[in-house]
Amino acid sequence: MKIIPIAIVIVFLYSCGGSSTSNKDEHDHGHGGGAEGSSVVLSPAQMTSLSLTLDSIKSKSIADVLKLTGIITVPPQFKADVSSPTEGLVQTINVNEGQRVSKGQVLVTVSNSSFIRLQQDYLESKSKLVFLEAEYARQNKLAQENVNAKKAFQEAEADYRSGQARLASIEKQLQLLGINTSGLSQNNIESVIAIKAPISGVVSHISVNIGASVSFASTLLKIIDNSESVLEIVVFEQDLGNIKIDQIATFTLTSATGESYRAQVNSIGSTFENESKAIKVRAKILDSFDGLIDGMNANVFLALTDKVAPCVPSEAVVNYQGGDYIFIYSESMQHDLLHSGHEHEEEHKHTEDHQHEDSHEEVQKEPEAGSLAFLKIAVKKGSVAGGYSEITPLQEIPKDARVVTKGAFYVLAAITNQGEAHSH
Repeated sequence: MKIIPIAIVIVFLYSCGGSSTSNKDEHDHGHGGGAEGSSVVLSPAQMTSLSLTLDSIKSKSIADVLKLTGIITVPPQFKADVSSPTEGLVQTINVNEGQRVSKGQVLVTVSNSSFIRLQQDYLESKSKLVFLEAEYARQNKLAQENVNAKKAFQEAEADYRSGQARLASIEKQLQLLGINTSGLSQNNIESVIAIKAPISGVVSHISVNIGASVSFASTLLKIIDNSESVLEIVVFEQDLGNIKIDQIATFTLTSATGESYRAQVNSIGSTFENESKAIKVRAKILDSFDGLIDGMNANVFLALTDKVAPCVPSEAVVNYQGGDYIFIYSESMQHDLLHSGHEHEEEHKHTEDHQHEDSHEEVQKEPEAGSLAFLKIAVKKGSVAGGYSEITPLQEIPKDARVVTKGAFYVLAAITNQGEAHSH
């Protein structure tokens, strides 16, 4: 007696639910599937405001990777502190910070009256040496002929050797000041010292101004050659077994994750840094040095096992309700996605009441000219390296599919908002 009423209720509920589900399925079919939808149509204005970028799925070499940290550094031989070789006053500054300079280029000039006196001493010593050389030759000849005393010859020789040493000493001092003695004369005495670039590079800092008083060895400016940058990787003891000479690493800058660079390991340190149990590994940067500055931090990825797999930029994959998705644009699917549901319009007009017809007509409005449709595709996410993620689509996608690589999150929001509005 109790079984019959239960059976009747079940049949009743089934018949009611079946009708409702049937209508819902019919309705969802025209709007990308489900309350949240699997596709969205974006107008030209929306496309412009979202700044979407598209690219094809690429087969890339990707692997299980060891994630490390590093820093962009310039070896000391490609950094220079340009100092004053003597005290004086800054007369001119011929460069600006950020300017690229060449080795030997005049950067700063410094004046000091002692420069002039030193050049005068050089010219006088050079002139006197001519006399001392002649006297030494004369006394030497007389000594050979036993005409003069041996002491006179020895004094002449001592004076000549002393004159040579004095002239050589002054010449070296002038050379250290950057003064070329070969062209020095009474009518051509330098009044300032030209301080030149010891290396080629970029002026990173100027610490003086015109008229400033500088002392011996005081730093005037700094030059750095970022084109000689290397990647210095911090590797801890437990990871050393994975590091090999000539191994290729990829890295991104923490300040600009969009650009990826490659580097090749060329030296492995032999001592631990302080008490950190970390060793410095240096790698030669293989790509363009544009944007690389000494001291930048980097995220480094070292491949452990290599493989080729379909990949997209990591920002193209969005996670929603525990699943990973990409959004594709397909020319071959545009007509179906843009006009999905219009073929059922007449059926809806005959089966729904007037209130539903008004709502349906609003939803089924023809898309604006120039609109594009995007389809949500579930994927399985694999290895991640160098800003790219390995993906395996969980449904078949057209061969002409292009993936939304920038702005995928906004497309997800558009689909979600569309689904919420439709569910009401």
